[in-house]
Amino acid sequence: MADDKLLSISEFAKLEGTTRRTLIFYDQKDIFKPLETKENGYHYYSYEQLYQIGLS
Repeated sequence: MADDKLLSISEFAKLEGTTRRTLIFYDQKDIFKPLETKENGYHYYSYEQLYQIGLS
């Protein structure tokens, strides 16, 4: 995964046509999780997850 660019939660939300808050809600309810959460609490998603979220 080191070679793949990860998207911040804001970038991912914009590409998906949703909001940061919706993605945070999905994470809290175990509906759709970020690929990675850093120690500082920042959420990161991969481009591949753009296809997965539509299937959730």
